[in-house]
Amino acid sequence: MVKYAPRKVYIRESGGYVELSYTEFCRCRESDQTYMDKLFIPIQGCLLEVVREQYTDFYRDKERWRYLQKFIHIKHWKF
Repeated sequence: MVKYAPRKVYIRESGGYVELSYTEFCRCRESDQTYMDKLFIPIQGCLLEVVREQYTDFYRDKERWRYLQKFIHIKHWKF
């Protein structure tokens, strides 16, 4: 279960996106195993299906930002 349920979930279909409520998405995921292989990133309270490269880039950037914030915080307190 998620801490806060997303408002909407956007699934890639036929070259575009289909909007689902989070409840609809959960139902689809339970009945269709292909949904388990899909990758999503959180964008402004929604989940957006992306390809693996976008997913990897998103979380790499997020981790880099977290590292930089930690580094800046540590460096700030050393002086």
